Amino acid sequence: MTGEGNKVEKYHVSPPGVFFESCGILALNEARKKDTHDMLRRYKSAKTSDQENRILAEAMKQYQLSAVDETDKRAFAVLLLSYFSDPTLTAFQISEQFHTNKRTVFKDISKGVEALSVLIFGIDAFTMSTEELPPALYDTICKCINSELREEVEKCLDSEM
Repeated sequence: MTGEGNKVEKYHVSPPGVFFESCGILALNEARKKDTHDMLRRYKSAKTSDQENRILAEAMKQYQLSAVDETDKRAFAVLLLSYFSDPTLTAFQISEQFHTNKRTVFKDISKGVEALSVLIFGIDAFTMSTEELPPALYDTICKCINSELREEVEKCLDSEM
């Protein structure tokens, strides 16, 4: 969904080649991004649980499979070098290795954290942003949701009687 004035971001998710497009209505939940970043920091400090290690390993495998363009592949590699290699590398060392600016490394880490958040939390990684919706469209969406909920509740009540 593209249009004039709409910022479109694509998030690669499993399975490879499937894209989520955000045009303002859904946005990544900042708390989930922070949770993911915190988990990566704990991993780097060897403070993650076995379950977190398995979750991160599976998410990184899926991220590697879904990295289809060069920027995604670089973001994946930056995450590996920043959090998973032994020893981990600093942003400066990574920037020298990839012949990029140090700021690019931080952008790649951010991009990688966003991708991992989607892979780890699924739909819970997103939040609905209503601030960009016109009031009439927001009201219509609420009415549809309320109507569908009402119908589902009525179906459940009818089936129980």
